[in-house]
Amino acid sequence: PRGPGRRSQQQSSNILANTRSVIAMVSKVPRSSIRRIDSTAMHRNCCGSPMVLSAVPLLVSDAQRMRVGVIGARGFIGGHVLRTVTDAGGSAVALVDTPSPELPSAAICVAPRAAPVRELARHLRGLDGVVIASGHAVPAAFQAEPLARYSREVQELTHWALALAEARVQRCVYLASGGTVYGANAGNAAREIDPVAPVNTYGAAKLSCESVLRSFASVGTFAVTVLRVANAYGPGQRARR
Repeated sequence: PRGPGRRSQQQSSNILANTRSVIAMVSKVPRSSIRRIDSTAMHRNCCGSPMVLSAVPLLVSDAQRMRVGVIGARGFIGGHVLRTVTDAGGSAVALVDTPSPELPSAAICVAPRAAPVRELARHLRGLDGVVIASGHAVPAAFQAEPLARYSREVQELTHWALALAEARVQRCVYLASGGTVYGANAGNAAREIDPVAPVNTYGAAKLSCESVLRSFASVGTFAVTVLRVANAYGPGQRARR
């Protein structure tokens, strides 16, 4: 969203709060459990009010001890997560298909998503947690090719989940969708306990990805936290998004 210059400071604090909560989730999720943050604040106002994930504070000492992998580090939120971990003194690894000049070279790990599970697992070993902030496409692309986009989104997430299991990574944070999974909800703010009713194929794919990760967590493979993010904005966001 575009707004007057006076909002820039508010936007900076907004995205910082979001990424701090993501990092806190990586460091705090108990083994073999599934937790979700109440996302009422995410849905309260889509017309400019800041969306803040404030359920869990960031403990800098935790970040300093962590080695976190970020899948989707070239994206808006993933990039902020990567930088926030490193700024706090932690070690962050950007798991990307190809090197990118916009990311610090020391943090880049080239791990093509189409690589075999064992090869991906080799890049994931030794990480304390992984943040999955990637997505196959934006909602508009799903509208044009719903079946193909849905299939690819779920397949790629499953591929990464198998690699996480192979590498024995203990914690995973998945950034899902909050704006497309609850339906109209009678115009009210949505809560995590509200029934899901995806409004498009994009939302349906994100819910399916949640289910895939829950299946791994249910047998104790790794702990999962799902954050249903909606309408995140701030510095560094691409205009087309």
